[in-house]
Amino acid sequence: MKVVIKNKITNVCDKVVFLALCLLVFFIPFSKAGIENCFGFAFLAFIIKKLANWQGWKNLIPCTNHRRLNISIFCFVLINTLSLINSGQFLLKSLHALFFKWGEYILLYFIAFEIINSKKRFKIILTVFLVSFALIGVDGIWQYFTGTDFLRSRPLINGWLTASFEHYNIFGSYLCLGIPIAAGLGLAKKAEKPLIKIAVWALVALLLVCITFTYSRGAWVAVLSGLFFIFINQLINLPTLTKKLLLILVGGIFMIGLTFILPNSIKNRGISIVKLQGSGRRALWKDGIAFIKEKPIFGQGLGTYMNKSKGIYAHNCYIQMAAEIGITGLICFLWFLIEFFKLGIHLFKKNNDMLLLGLLAGISSFLINSFFEVNFYSLQVSVLFWFALGMIIGLTKIMENENAIYHI
Repeated sequence: MKVVIKNKITNVCDKVVFLALCLLVFFIPFSKAGIENCFGFAFLAFIIKKLANWQGWKNLIPCTNHRRLNISIFCFVLINTLSLINSGQFLLKSLHALFFKWGEYILLYFIAFEIINSKKRFKIILTVFLVSFALIGVDGIWQYFTGTDFLRSRPLINGWLTASFEHYNIFGSYLCLGIPIAAGLGLAKKAEKPLIKIAVWALVALLLVCITFTYSRGAWVAVLSGLFFIFINQLINLPTLTKKLLLILVGGIFMIGLTFILPNSIKNRGISIVKLQGSGRRALWKDGIAFIKEKPIFGQGLGTYMNKSKGIYAHNCYIQMAAEIGITGLICFLWFLIEFFKLGIHLFKKNNDMLLLGLLAGISSFLINSFFEVNFYSLQVSVLFWFALGMIIGLTKIMENENAIYHI
């Protein structure tokens, strides 16, 4: 009887966690309260599920089958904790950042890759992702023509798209992850229904239009880099030299064509990328590096940067991270990312799954964009990033366990 009750509790909690994660993904673009509430329900149900199947502390926190990936993320958590020794008068703020910001993000990563444990669940989550991206894309176009988005009634900023986000750069960061994912799915060779491919490529076009009119230069660089990774892979895998040259020619004509189609305001904005004109980022980076030099090992203390810099972000996530948790913490984070990509690339080479490549390219785009923006310190895009990491690890576990490739 006890076993039956335990199994029933486990199954119910498992379904609650999955439903909460689906809703969380959908709410990311337009509801911070929705994100927090969904995470709360997911976390509570996850803990109840774990306690119902209690087998000791080792099984409380999910782990992958890859030892170095596990060690690297736990080292990152450890360094975040050790950085509190330098927090001083901002200790309470550091504790809040540890438990209610970074702690939640990393827990979301753990929960996501344990719960997304089947092809069916992965397909559902991916569908919710795409629907959410489509909704925010339509919202962005609506804002362009009406001046206000229909989800949060936010106005254009300087004529630049923000959709339901507070700032055009945050909207650009959100799109950086979504565009390569949709492109990878569109290139998947075994998509069963042609209508799905048409819809996916329409979504890619929609999101590309939106990111163009965010005027977010960092997002442009990042998403072009992600799409370039996919392009190079397609180029390498073409069977003949003629097809390779044809793809290069088509790509070149497309890029040249853009120079004639795009408005001068966008072209001028693009030209300014080289000199980082009007951004003031170099001065902000210099200030951030000065903070790193003061306390290079464990940093100034987690979550204290805004206090030390008088409320100004570094606009470079890696500099700000190193300033808060030291070079040691940044190294642990980069170690985790290296192990993550090693696993993803290994499985991509083994299975040639274009969706997986699109997911990896999306993460790459986000990380490149984080060199210019505050992605790790913005609730919506941080949640998107850590959930996507967990989602990809979940997919890799499915591929390893079933020795199969996911196809939509």
